Amino acid sequence: MSSAYRIVHPDAVPDHYAGTDVPGEFRRLTDELEAEQLALTLIRVPPTPTSSRARATAMPSSRSSTSSCAAR
Repeated sequence: MSSAYRIVHPDAVPDHYAGTDVPGEFRRLTDELEAEQLALTLIRVPPTPTSSRARATAMPSSRSSTSSCAAR
């Protein structure tokens, strides 16, 4: 029988992305927490090299005013 709660540090759980070309971390915590009714996964994703400002300038600034919608 498991205790009422369990504390697990995520860095103590194996990183399934370690040794691969996939950036970030993928840690399955369910087994370490001895959970039976909960699945818990920690995914840490590194920031992309493209800044949010660069993404904002790449987006169109306005929508076309010539589009129309007809209702039936």
